Amino acid sequence: MTVECVVNISEGRDGPVIDRIALAAERTLLDVHSDADHHRSVLTLGGPRHDVVTASRAVVREACALIDLRTHTGVHPRFGAADVVPFVALDGAIDDALPLRDDFARWAGPNLQLPPPHRQA
Repeated sequence: MTVECVVNISEGRDGPVIDRIALAAERTLLDVHSDADHHRSVLTLGGPRHDVVTASRAVVREACALIDLRTHTGVHPRFGAADVVPFVALDGAIDDALPLRDDFARWAGPNLQLPPPHRQA
């Protein structure tokens, strides 16, 4: 399955930091778009499922290591150093990408020391 993942990170001004995060995507990196006012960058990854899954994890791990939200300012709302990580099956049904999303979430929690999701009563 060919997959796209569009990782949104909370860094749009520091070129060297953006470049280091983008390097983590290796050959899956298709595009980087940065916006200084929003203080965000969008990294588009694409390729075989396994390669994109591996790259998305590396990109998010690098973003979490390099981005300090305590000093972050920007007009775009944010939840974390990397806060949007959607997967799209390019040669399959939308449901084919759902397990990739779920696997990423299960990986991110313990590997990035994220708090458990808030559950509403």
